[in-house]
Amino acid sequence: MTKNTTDTPSAPGWMVWVLRAAAIYNIAWGLFILALPNALWDWMKIDRPNHEFLWTGLGTLILLFGVGYAIASTDPRRHWGLIAIGLASKVFAFGGTIFGAFIQKNVPAQFAWTGIVNDLVWWVPFGLILWWVRRMSVGSKSNPPA
Repeated sequence: MTKNTTDTPSAPGWMVWVLRAAAIYNIAWGLFILALPNALWDWMKIDRPNHEFLWTGLGTLILLFGVGYAIASTDPRRHWGLIAIGLASKVFAFGGTIFGAFIQKNVPAQFAWTGIVNDLVWWVPFGLILWWVRRMSVGSKSNPPA
């Protein structure tokens, strides 16, 4: 770990790369949804949603989360709130997908794989980043994250 000019430990390199990967992935996924809103449904042989504007709205939010992860990658400690919101969205999105697919059964079960690649895979790295931020903030002269 290197020190920056304020003598605060900088984020380990893997954290920056995880956030950059999340940024690229989310921006690409959001652009895919916006550019080809029916492609996923057609590829999976699932009926297209009745309200395409909701799906494209989700694509817009995913793209914006990607921008947030790009910002957070510049200084994870400073932008911990973006990471926390991202992790929360991924937990709730995965839970909603699984609930809809296997409990309510109003989402095709084959759609559940999207929850794994879009949400579940990020839980551990985002959680570790937030744990590191908290650990670095406890006892520091700056205000620790709430």
